[in-house]
Amino acid sequence: MPGSIRRYLLEALEHLVVEVHTGAEVVGASDGSVIAMVDGQQRQFAAGSVVVAIGRVPNAGLADELEQAGFRVQVVGDAVEPRHMQAAVYEGAEASGVVGGV
Repeated sequence: MPGSIRRYLLEALEHLVVEVHTGAEVVGASDGSVIAMVDGQQRQFAAGSVVVAIGRVPNAGLADELEQAGFRVQVVGDAVEPRHMQAAVYEGAEASGVVGGV
C-alpha cells in the first residue's frame, strides 16, 4: 500500500480507537472474534468487525496469456495499476469504444 494512503488509514483508525495489527494474516473468524497469525503466533481477538487493508497489486497474467495466443488485448483499470475509480471507468469506456468500433 502506498505510504501516503497507509499513513492516512492508520491515523484514521487510531482516531477511531481501533486496535491495529499490521502484518497480521486473518485465518478465521467466528461470531464476535477473529483468529489471526501475528508474528508467527496464532492469536484470537474479540472483534465486532475487521478491517483488512492489504493494498493492491496489478495482475495482467491473463492478458499476457491471451496476447501470446494471438488475441488483441486492452488492459484497463486496476489491472494496469491501482488508481482511482475514475481512471478505471474512463479506460473501460474507451475500451468499449474500441471493441464496438466507435
